[in-house]
Amino acid sequence: MWGFLRKLPRWFLILVLVLAGTGAAAGAMLAEGVGFLSLLSASQALRVGIPQDPEGVFRFIGTADERGTSFRAAAEMAAGDILSFILPVENLSGRDLVARLKLKLPPGFTASVEGELGTGNLARTGESTWLFRVRGAGVRGGETYSFRDIHPGSATHFAIWDRGDLVLEDLPTMLSLRPSQEFPESAYRQIESSDDTRYGTWDGPAGCFYSQQLFAFKIKNPPSGGRLRIRWEGHYREKAPSSDAKLLIWNREACLWEEIAEIGGALGIEKERIFEKTFRGDLTPYIDPSSGYLYLMVYALDPPGTGAELGLFTDYVEVSIGPAALRIKIASPDDIPPGFYEIKGEIEPVRS
Repeated sequence: MWGFLRKLPRWFLILVLVLAGTGAAAGAMLAEGVGFLSLLSASQALRVGIPQDPEGVFRFIGTADERGTSFRAAAEMAAGDILSFILPVENLSGRDLVARLKLKLPPGFTASVEGELGTGNLARTGESTWLFRVRGAGVRGGETYSFRDIHPGSATHFAIWDRGDLVLEDLPTMLSLRPSQEFPESAYRQIESSDDTRYGTWDGPAGCFYSQQLFAFKIKNPPSGGRLRIRWEGHYREKAPSSDAKLLIWNREACLWEEIAEIGGALGIEKERIFEKTFRGDLTPYIDPSSGYLYLMVYALDPPGTGAELGLFTDYVEVSIGPAALRIKIASPDDIPPGFYEIKGEIEPVRS
């Protein structure tokens, strides 16, 4: 055999050795291909949404490509303006990802980036590049929770009513009432959709000051940060002027009810009212990271001495959890003419 090899041309032996070396290199690349495949999977999981201008100060246009890897934002700006917009970032995987943001700005413009919602460990790595971590949510565009298909005794969401109290009940007291004062089946059907079919409770006889309704939502994969939007539809009806009716959320860290909105009433008038509140950033004061529960309360108060009855009517309650986001601030130079200026950007995973 060795004699046979000695008879082969030298150029052929060299070619065989080169090919063998190439195969070894390819094997090494395949071995590292696990990381490549993970990065590919991460690129599919990481997506940017359409840029949004929540303040509405500028004439603003935002777009994102279908793959969710790049975006454009344009605004009508003048010299010395500062544009602040929100860039939604979705991480559809079940684990945290580290991503790189690259911006392309008009000449003379500068940018700063804040990890406002569900993002953290933000680090500037260049004039227009940043690294940041995005919490894994596994949810495209967020989740919305309501009382649709919920029944008494549910292991997820539930609602409790109470009346006839001289003080506003705290959360532990309200939860203790579930066995006897959970909403009945008919009530869940009345509040499961926004259709003006309402469930009402009255404060009771004279001297019973509070009418209260508690709504508990169990959030899947409780996020530590992001966007939380609360929506309540309903009204309260009073038979005498009342001074107090509010929508509240339980702050688990402060152990108290935090006001979301004040609900206006009218004498004997059933007028639908809609209240919304959006929380951004750290959500742990409101969503229990271990149980996933979030608690809302709506109440109406009959002031002492009036002896009046008032009714509290709920049509619909909804909680939505949105994706993470970045807040991008763009500053224009002092020597530009007024006009539309475009900011381009792209996002890519770095590692998980």
